[in-house]
Amino acid sequence: MGLRGPGAGYMAYLRELFPLGDRKMLAWVEGGNKAKDLLTVINCEDLLGYSKVSGNCDAAIATEASCSCYVPETGLCVLFSLKKEVTRQTVIQAMGQLLNANILSSHRKPVVVLTDLQAGLWIGTPDGIAS
Repeated sequence: MGLRGPGAGYMAYLRELFPLGDRKMLAWVEGGNKAKDLLTVINCEDLLGYSKVSGNCDAAIATEASCSCYVPETGLCVLFSLKKEVTRQTVIQAMGQLLNANILSSHRKPVVVLTDLQAGLWIGTPDGIAS
């Protein structure tokens, strides 16, 4: 299945790929156009040391408690960054989001999943990225 456009149901697809089941401790958080400030790396160029970093997280799994308090960024567990093509620039953006997540949810040790929803799947941790 290819990458779907905004509003075309990528959240439903992610929920199928990564089911939470009946675990009430975790919840899905939609980013992208629905929550443009979810781990944005816009204006973080100086902090991250790159000149062309932009964008925000497309989706995340966070603790239910953080979501019910309207601060999901404090309970992040897994970030999802969906791209049509994975390039050096998209890896830098995903790792920037991961840095932000680990600052805001350091006790959770969040990871980032960077994918084109086709053949490519990369998992980033604070220790690096693996494909």
